[in-house]
Amino acid sequence: MQERSQKPKKDILVVDDVSSNLDLLGSILQLNNFDTRFATNGLEALSCIESKKPDLIFLDISMPEMDGYELCKILKSNNETKDIPIIFLTAYSNTQHLLKAFKVGGQDYVTKPFNPEELLTRANTHIELKEKKEEIEHYNYELIKLNEELIRLNEILKKQKKVIEEKNNDLTSSLDYAKLIQTSLLSSTFEIERNFDSTFLINIPKDIISGDFYFYYKIEEKKQAILIVADCTGHGVPGALLSVLGTSLVNKIIINDKCNDPKQILYELDVAFKRFLKSRENQVVSNDGMDIGICFFDFENQELIFSGARRPLYFFRDGILNQFRGSIHPIGGYLDVNKDFKNHRLKFTSNDRIYLFSDGYPDQFGGDNEKKLGTKRFKDLLTQMQEYPFIEQKEFLQNFLTAWKKGYDQIDDILFLGIQIK
Repeated sequence: MQERSQKPKKDILVVDDVSSNLDLLGSILQLNNFDTRFATNGLEALSCIESKKPDLIFLDISMPEMDGYELCKILKSNNETKDIPIIFLTAYSNTQHLLKAFKVGGQDYVTKPFNPEELLTRANTHIELKEKKEEIEHYNYELIKLNEELIRLNEILKKQKKVIEEKNNDLTSSLDYAKLIQTSLLSSTFEIERNFDSTFLINIPKDIISGDFYFYYKIEEKKQAILIVADCTGHGVPGALLSVLGTSLVNKIIINDKCNDPKQILYELDVAFKRFLKSRENQVVSNDGMDIGICFFDFENQELIFSGARRPLYFFRDGILNQFRGSIHPIGGYLDVNKDFKNHRLKFTSNDRIYLFSDGYPDQFGGDNEKKLGTKRFKDLLTQMQEYPFIEQKEFLQNFLTAWKKGYDQIDDILFLGIQIK
């Protein structure tokens, strides 16, 4: 990957019929590492753009024969040039002229006389926005296989629409089929079971399909493995779509990009989630995201590395509960903060018991007072079940959950994974 200083210079076209303005703008832009071309009228500008599309255009409003408004309309009506950002240069300050500039497709304006710092800031901002848009389009291409599958499913649904409407079971049929697809994206439980002394998995979606998912990947040649439990925002269809996105990104980062450091995986996921969930139209970032716990196992050195985003890791040794806390920040979300993900290390030993889980189990309402189970009672429950053989713990947790709910509805997806070290 090229260093920032080695990237090609951005090409800016300045269109103005006043030579002093061209000289001034050229000096400012060239001193700040931009390649700059000039045109003194609309026809000359069209010729320049045809020979090479610029990264940005500074366009004067008031010009003879073809003014800036007319030239902007021409460029925005052409698929080859419609995405080039246009910043109008104007001596007008009244609202009518500025509204017209935006109406014909301009992205911004700079008033004369020019303020160099303002001019450069606006240029850099719109070039960066254009690059971000192109970057998002690139990531969208990477999900083309998923999109093709969704299109295929949509075609199936269209063909079956008449039958589904007559039978009034379209939603159930669709969700059942989506569950099969979602289940097929999850890691094989057999792969998890064969690398540990004993394991159990409790996976109870709230609405047939789930916003929770798990992932396991064995690096055979290094005797290492990565184990993940994740909880995406929401449940049902919205949560499931996010889980598919999360599964796809996890596969790309870990398998394709060969990143196996839990902390770094979290940083990569955070960046990718924000890019995918950002609106192209207004650059608004969705608040959707993911809570996740990641374990890296080095079986040869008997070492576990854990990092979490709002999810902890519980482990029991000799019946004593120990905990690694995750970061307070989730993956994704709209807050623009510096997130601090940390790695926690553990030398594991035979018969250590490790638990990863979403928040669905401890957040479930029930009991005599219709309250959440809560973290404290949840820890007490896990401590209590340590007296049972590991293979009986799944049944213990399921029976307790049924008794605790007492007929209350399940409020969230539940995913609980337990493993015992060989």
